[in-house]
Amino acid sequence: MEGMDEALAYELASQGIVTLDDLADQAVDDLLDITGVDEERAAKLIMKARERWFAEDQGELG
Repeated sequence: MEGMDEALAYELASQGIVTLDDLADQAVDDLLDITGVDEERAAKLIMKARERWFAEDQGELG
């Protein structure tokens, strides 16, 4: 996923955030305790994870 690296993926997984939906359910403040994640990066990651939701709402995905 754009904006994600392996270290961050492992850190998120260690906090129980293992799927895109898990990430999409987060708020920016929920991610700020993770090393290397500032408000801008957190917001971008969450919005990227939510793209699928928006596409489904628009009928773009099955």
